[in-house]
Amino acid sequence: MKVRLRLFGAIKERMKMGEAELELPEGTQVAQLLNLLAGQYPEAREFLPALAVSVNLEYASSHTSLKDGDEVGLIPPVSGGAKWSS
Repeated sequence: MKVRLRLFGAIKERMKMGEAELELPEGTQVAQLLNLLAGQYPEAREFLPALAVSVNLEYASSHTSLKDGDEVGLIPPVSGGAKWSS
């Protein structure tokens, strides 16, 4: 099956890509996808434990099974920014 991987923020910069199409075995779960990425992109390993993952624009757990045509987003935690004052 094929899934579309979309990367955001710091992991996008670290992996030097915004998106990719991946060929995965049927029934692959989010956790298995992250393990695969850790093996193929060692530079991204530090981000993987803290990522939020979405499948088809909805947050997903590590046990979510992927299906052909799914879009998987990898979203790193957001930090920093200016203090809001009125």
